[in-house]
Amino acid sequence: MKFALDYDGTYTADRVLWKAFVKNALARGHEVTFVTFRLEQGGVRGDGIVQDNVDIKKSAERMGIPIVFSCGKPKRECYDADVWIDDHPETVTMNYEQCKSSGLFLPEAKYESK
Repeated sequence: MKFALDYDGTYTADRVLWKAFVKNALARGHEVTFVTFRLEQGGVRGDGIVQDNVDIKKSAERMGIPIVFSCGKPKRECYDADVWIDDHPETVTMNYEQCKSSGLFLPEAKYESK
């Protein structure tokens, strides 16, 4: 199976749990990929902090998994997963503007280039 694992608010909510999950999934022959709404080149969070993606890149490298940056596009358009693991499932089918205007979530990042 192909698992799409969100980073912010999902993986970061319990790193120990998700590291164990990734290790076990890979050992059983499954694929795990971080699929994030973030911009690949980084961006400015809503609180003004520059998000340079060093954190997600280090985590992915340590676990030996790839990253897909959807850049605010619906994640489903950027990656073909069998299972989506995401604290904001609306980002799988909706783009940034749709999510923002729907009021379904308040994004941590503005997803604007730095």
